[in-house]
Amino acid sequence: MTNQIDKYLAEGEQLILSFGADSVNSGENNGPDLGFQSTEYMFGATDRRLVYLGDDGSFKDIEYRHISSIETDNDTDVPAGAVAAGCCGGILVVTGVVGLADSPIGAIGSLIIGVVLVAVAVKLFSDDTEKQNIKIITGDEADQQLEFTTSDNIGAELSSIVREHSET
Repeated sequence: MTNQIDKYLAEGEQLILSFGADSVNSGENNGPDLGFQSTEYMFGATDRRLVYLGDDGSFKDIEYRHISSIETDNDTDVPAGAVAAGCCGGILVVTGVVGLADSPIGAIGSLIIGVVLVAVAVKLFSDDTEKQNIKIITGDEADQQLEFTTSDNIGAELSSIVREHSET
């Protein structure tokens, strides 16, 4: 989708940074999401503006002179099955320990399955990915916030680009 951003650039405009994102919200207090139906977004920081488009063809740009602040925080995205596997594994381990006196063979089977599920959960938790939540505050546009999440650690670089090019 990076080369699609090129179609939105003006003559002589240079793409400095491009990155993918999801969970785009726009407006005050996490308002509506601009009506985008996309699940993936591509952003491009040029020497003039921030451009972003959805995989459904939706598009918006923000000139740097409108951006008053960029805020970031980091978050960890844990795979969905990690918690479920850990809980089920823990329950099976406890059930196996309690059932050892009554039915050793069934209890050992429960213990083995429980330990495997706990190991799977530990593996899934170790595969978590860092996400960076970025909020762009604009001072003079109708939608005064743009929030998105990306797996790229680009907040500082994006802020630097905006500040360097906001006067030009």
